[in-house]
Amino acid sequence: MRLLAATAALFALFVLAGSLGFAQEPQPVPMRIPPSGGYRMLTQDGKTAVPFEFISNHVVIPVEVNGHTFKLILDTGMPVDGALLLGSEAVDGLGLEFIGKAPVMGPGGGRVDSDLAMGVSFELPGVELTNQMILVMPPESTRSRHFEGKDGVIGRSLFSHFVVRIDYDSMKVTLTEPERFEYTGSGRELPVRIDRYPFLVCEASIVGDASFPLELVLDTGNGAASTLNIGAEEGLVLPEKVIEYHTRSVGQEIIRLTGRIKRLQFGPYVFTNLLSSFRTSDHGPAPPWERAGALGQEVLRRFNVVFDYAHSRIILEPNGHFDEPFEFNMAGIQFIRASQGGFQVTRVIPGSPASDAGLRAGDYISQINGQTAGQLGVDDAERLLRREGTEVTLDVLRGDESIHVRFTLRRLI
Repeated sequence: MRLLAATAALFALFVLAGSLGFAQEPQPVPMRIPPSGGYRMLTQDGKTAVPFEFISNHVVIPVEVNGHTFKLILDTGMPVDGALLLGSEAVDGLGLEFIGKAPVMGPGGGRVDSDLAMGVSFELPGVELTNQMILVMPPESTRSRHFEGKDGVIGRSLFSHFVVRIDYDSMKVTLTEPERFEYTGSGRELPVRIDRYPFLVCEASIVGDASFPLELVLDTGNGAASTLNIGAEEGLVLPEKVIEYHTRSVGQEIIRLTGRIKRLQFGPYVFTNLLSSFRTSDHGPAPPWERAGALGQEVLRRFNVVFDYAHSRIILEPNGHFDEPFEFNMAGIQFIRASQGGFQVTRVIPGSPASDAGLRAGDYISQINGQTAGQLGVDDAERLLRREGTEVTLDVLRGDESIHVRFTLRRLI
């Protein structure tokens, strides 16, 4: 999520979150960060393992608030203690006492007033967090692919107080008290700069052989491989071929460009032909701390990662996903979960297989390759649409008309 800007009568706070979420820092205002809460490890050995789900390139962990369990994105881009929750009946049942309103700012400058509560306690397996802040966004503002299957976001409350290991092989997040953490694995340690967010120095080549250094925010809330801000550094230019990509956040549409960069390296690790999202000046200014851009989950998931803020480092262990190619939707459609259970097409990319087959924005997909769309997760559907040369059949409703669509997948970028 890109940026959450929360202001209330007594303080203002700014929260970065990944490529499909919040962005756009407002003009500076007087700022007083709420006091840190309490953090208590409940295990004798000072560490605990929390199972996670990997949903739409987000690590999603269970967090209990007032006896109710919520699925929260684990986001390095949320640099204040507390959590963001999406409005729902379950949130209404928490009995939170709100002290006022705080605006959540979207990437295009959109604003949604959200409810603010303080002094809330959270629990994870083996950990208790007290005196935490909660922001609750109205549910109508959060209908997007980014939040499907998730109830909100948590970040600093874990990263700044524990060593956090995200193991994509075992699907567990391990939290360890910093003074009791000792690394004994075979991973590579890399220095990071911690300034509310973790920053990693990389080397990039967009086109040609010339490379240049970039300091990128490590953003586990960003589902893309990387998000780069064109013009922020010499050499940060658009590649020759890009595709316009649309998404929604904070009740408004966001436009990004997707293309491939020749090479990205950090430490000994090199990725080539990497798929990246690009922000140009036409899309509004980048958050001031995210000068060059961000490194997101589509890269980070290829490692088991240790975030050790106390010692300004990360530790990277390549895992079984390391050599997977970076792919984009090969049908050329964007979609969200519809209230009827299937998928609603939100955009069809011109010149794509889906466009050539006559699919339109607004069409309702009821079946994909004979499978009921309502029984497919969004991630499952995306995987089906990233297999080059595969023939795909869709059963589609367009108003009262039933349509059968068939096309063959091909790379668009």
